[in-house]
Formats: sequence, C-alpha cells, structure tokens
Amino acid sequence: MSTFWTVLSALILLAFLAMSAPRIIALNRGRTLRNVALWVAIFLGLAVAYRTMGPGRTENGPLLGITSPSSDSPAATSDDLPARARQGNSPTSTEE
Repeated sequence: MSTFWTVLSALILLAFLAMSAPRIIALNRGRTLRNVALWVAIFLGLAVAYRTMGPGRTENGPLLGITSPSSDSPAATSDDLPARARQGNSPTSTEE
C-alpha cells in the first residue's frame, strides 16, 4: 500500500472519530471505567490466546517467551548453517 493511501485512510478514520466521539462519550457517561476494564480484559485475553496458540509458541509452555541458548548447548553443525554459507557465498565461510 502506498503512502498516499495510508495517509488518506488515516485522515478518513480521524474524521469519522472526530464526528462520532462526542456522541459515544455522551452515551457512556458514568460507565467509562467499566468499559475501559472490559476492553483491557478483552485485549489481554487476545494476547494470552496469541501467545499460547500463535506463531513463535515455545514447547516450554505459554507466556514463557523465547529463551536464549544455554552454554551447554552443542556447537553449530554444518546442518544448522544456511545453504549459502555451506556453498561458500557467505562472509563467515573460511576458504583455505
């Protein structure tokens, strides 16, 4: 998507928000805290579901994140290297 369309979409969204915000605020008078708490709970629930079942999920369980390799992990083998590095097209390859 080009920059023009991104900016145009943002301006339309802001115009819609500016026109509808006063009415939404008037309808929610006295219930704002409850509504904010509900939206925070919804977003946290979505975040937990994404971390549990989404891409990058670890086998250690949900919400643990990606851990760095420990010092006792075995050294990298040629099977771990990308194909370009094995072919000698990488600056990290050593040629004798």
